Amino acid sequence: MAARLNQYILDGGALYAVERDGALVGLILLFAKTKQLSQLFLAPHAQRAGIGKACLHFVQQELPGGFWLTVAEANAGAIRFYEANGLEFKSRDYRDAYDRFDLRYYWSP
Repeated sequence: MAARLNQYILDGGALYAVERDGALVGLILLFAKTKQLSQLFLAPHAQRAGIGKACLHFVQQELPGGFWLTVAEANAGAIRFYEANGLEFKSRDYRDAYDRFDLRYYWSP
């Protein structure tokens, strides 16, 4: 995992740690050049505590012109979260590498 995250950084990604009470509870990975929120991960015990909303607000500050993301179609909780926080569904695409459908969402100010 460390090698994979390092490669994201070498590819131009900005990686942010999400902490709560001094403990690591998640991560955010942004690609400013392509305006992509590549990863927003929170540990299960950190979900539904307002941390995700704070992370999304952080992303909006970092990419104030708007951004896009993809989410696995099977990830109903993430889809509800993004839709409840103002992201708009744009497309459904099949990803061969993962043998699944992903949904593409956009946020614009």
